[in-house]
Amino acid sequence: MNVSESVNRHNLRERNLKGANLAGAELKGVNLRGVDLSGANLQKAVLHYADLVDTNLSNANLEEALMAKTFLNLANLSHANLRGANLRESSLIGTELTHADLRATNFLKANMISVNLAQTQLAGANLSGADLREAQLKDALLKGALYSHRTIVDASVDLAQLGAYLLAPGTSLRGLNLTGADISDAELKGADLRESNLTRAVLTGTNLEEANLSRANLSDANLQESNLIDVSLTNAIYTLKTLFPSGFDPTQFGAYLIAPGVTMQGSHLSGLALNGVDLRGANLSRSNLSAIALAHADLSRANLRKANLRTAQLNGIDLREADLTGIIGSKCSAIASDLRQADFTRANLRKANLSGADLRGADLTGANLQEADLSFADLRGADLTKTDLQGVNLRGASLRKTELVQVNLEGGDLSEADLSQTFLFRVNLKGAKLKRTHLRGAILREVLLVNADLNETQMNEVSMSDSVL
Repeated sequence: MNVSESVNRHNLRERNLKGANLAGAELKGVNLRGVDLSGANLQKAVLHYADLVDTNLSNANLEEALMAKTFLNLANLSHANLRGANLRESSLIGTELTHADLRATNFLKANMISVNLAQTQLAGANLSGADLREAQLKDALLKGALYSHRTIVDASVDLAQLGAYLLAPGTSLRGLNLTGADISDAELKGADLRESNLTRAVLTGTNLEEANLSRANLSDANLQESNLIDVSLTNAIYTLKTLFPSGFDPTQFGAYLIAPGVTMQGSHLSGLALNGVDLRGANLSRSNLSAIALAHADLSRANLRKANLRTAQLNGIDLREADLTGIIGSKCSAIASDLRQADFTRANLRKANLSGADLRGADLTGANLQEADLSFADLRGADLTKTDLQGVNLRGASLRKTELVQVNLEGGDLSEADLSQTFLFRVNLKGAKLKRTHLRGAILREVLLVNADLNETQMNEVSMSDSVL
């Protein structure tokens, strides 16, 4: 049943709403007491002040629903999805929430007496000021949940011991994943939030005076009306969707804007999770990006000259036409990435994983790819002049019609690779595996093939001169 577009608020109690689609519906103050809404879709619905006492919302989708000051006493929300929902100051006396997804849910000042939270997921949930007396917490996952000194629990319950974090002045939340968490109006003066992930977090009205948010991720976060006096944002990141108090300039406090075309030369972003970001054409030359996570990010045409990308996670990244001259990328992973026409001149990619990468037209002149994994990579048209590929894995890779000049492939695995119509000049293939390698129509000049495994190698129409077998 789809009633999300036009909702008649006056006769909802008389309708069959089991499994109904009420996504985004405006239901502020509606009376749905005792109604069967099991399996209903109420994602992002507005339910402030609604009467949902004794309502069946089992298996319902209430993700990001707005439910401040809603009455949910004795309601059944077992197996419901309430991720990111706002239940601020709501009443949930005796409410059934077993197996519910309550990650990043806001229960600020909620009345949760005798609520059943058995086997719920509460990471990032805000329980500040909530009354949890006589609550059932058996097997509840409270690691990463948030609470304050005003949160009321039974004497036998220790929220900190269960993995929850205290929101209070001077508290340490360093490195905590608070993605989507609602911690508005919290007292966090002098708090340690270094390296914390606050992506899409709500911090409206939060007191962050003298707080340390160095290297924090503030992507798409809402900090409107927050107190940022003397805050530290050194090497923190934010996006165009991040909301700050009027007149506040985060760059003056050391933060970096993550957006296409930005200049971040020499920045220190090591270890940050920036998966999927858009940094097209950005200048990140000489930046420290070691151990950074940039999976599926767009850095096409970006300037990364001499950047440190050691152990970076770049799987699925778009680096088309990017300048990676002289980068340190040892042990980085760029599986199935788009690296077409990227410039890797003199790059250090030792032991890098580039399996399945598209390197067509890339410039690898003088690059170090010793022991790198290039299995099933596409290297057609790549410039491999003086590239060090000693011990490389090129199994199943395509180098068709590619020129290999003064390339070191000693001990490399080229089994089943396509080198048909390839030109090889002064290439070292000593001890290389060429089992079932396609060399049809290839031209080999001064190639060293001593101890190479040529078992089942396809060498039809191969031209060899001054080569050593």
